[in-house]
Order: sequence, then structure tokens, then C-alpha cells
Amino acid sequence: MSETETNTGTLTPVNLLNGESNEGYAFRLLNGKKDEWSKTYLDELLESGYRDYVLHNGTLYQVDYERDSDDSDIFQAREAIDGTIHFTLRYYNGGCSFSEAIETALEKMKL
Repeated sequence: MSETETNTGTLTPVNLLNGESNEGYAFRLLNGKKDEWSKTYLDELLESGYRDYVLHNGTLYQVDYERDSDDSDIFQAREAIDGTIHFTLRYYNGGCSFSEAIETALEKMKL
């Protein structure tokens, strides 16, 4: 059922091993397993963990958040000194996905 939801949390850049790519990280995290219709391991990670990982401007972030229900839209994000991004989202999930909401907040932040 669709509802207005509020999400508050952080986006933390993932810790890539020396020289590792986002694709390599996804491969390692998924133990080399993906669905046949996923083109890449990164696609699989973002699809299967769509509320766990966000890719923005080439940086892969891990999502940590709390969810609550409320009304009136909010798309806010701010970057901390350590590169972590703190966000607050409130949106109707019948008209907007979590990925679209976080992307809107990041675009407003001009990352």
C-alpha cells in the first residue's frame, strides 16, 4: 500500500579495497552471484539492495536510515566533514521511489 513516508539517515561512501571498482565491490559483496537479467554485479546490488546502496556521481554509498510515516514532501541532504551524507526524505511512495527521492535530495545539495 502506498503512503507518505519519512526517511532520515546517512549515506556513507563504501570502503573499496585498494584499486577496487564499484563493480568489484558489488561482485565481492554478492559472492559472484547475480540474476541472469542483471547486466552487471553493480546493477544487481543496486536493484536487490535499492534501499541499502545508492550510486551518485560515480561514488557508491551505503544507506543507513530510519523510516516513519508523515505528510508534506522533504528532500534534504548535507555532507559532513568525513564524506558521510546525512539526509531527510519525506515523500509519497506511490509517486516516487526511494532512489528517486534520494537522487532529488543529492541534486539539491549539488554533489
